[in-house]
Amino acid sequence: MNEAERHFEQAESATDPDWLAYFDEAELIGEFSHCFRDLERPTDSVRFAQLAVAKTAPQYARTLAFCRMVLAQSQYHSSARQAV
Repeated sequence: MNEAERHFEQAESATDPDWLAYFDEAELIGEFSHCFRDLERPTDSVRFAQLAVAKTAPQYARTLAFCRMVLAQSQYHSSARQAV
């Protein structure tokens, strides 16, 4: 994740193909939330998913929907873990 973040920060978006224009900071943060969800770290996943939802531009409805889905899943797993 650190390497992905480093590469993202160094990327030259002016040279990216048009189809990659959607991949912004919110998308990267959303990917991190997916990773934490899959690693069964719901607290970290919730934190990153909340950031992704807050930063996602309205025109990227599909990205926003996925981030909200990961947020809901992570909140569920976080609360289930606390109940045990």
